[in-house]
Amino acid sequence: MLDLTMLSFELSFRYRNPVILVSDGYLGQMTGRVTLPRTMLKPPLPEWAVYGDAMHRGNLINSIELDEHDLEVRNQQLNAKYARIAEAEQRADLYQAEGAEVLLVSFGTPAR
Repeated sequence: MLDLTMLSFELSFRYRNPVILVSDGYLGQMTGRVTLPRTMLKPPLPEWAVYGDAMHRGNLINSIELDEHDLEVRNQQLNAKYARIAEAEQRADLYQAEGAEVLLVSFGTPAR
C-alpha cells in the first residue's frame, strides 16, 4: 500500500488527474514490515499548478465548454490523454497466463 500510495501521487502529478487508490478492510488491519524510503522529498510547485499569483493564473482550467465545437475538441483531447494513460500505466502480475482462455483476477486480500 505504501508503494501504491506513493505511485498514486506521482501519477496524479504526471497526468494532472485525480487518482483513486482502492483497498479493502483486511489490508488496512494487517501488520507487517514496511521499508520506508531513505529520503522523502517535497516536490516543488509544478509549472502547471494554479497558485493564485499572476504567473500561474493562466493555468486555470475549467470543464465548461459552451460551444459544441470546443466541447468536441476538449473531449478528443481527453480521450487521447486517457488512451496514453492506459497504454503507459497498465499494471498486473500475470501468473501462467500465456495462452489462457480464462483469466482469474483478484484484488485486495484474496490477491495476497
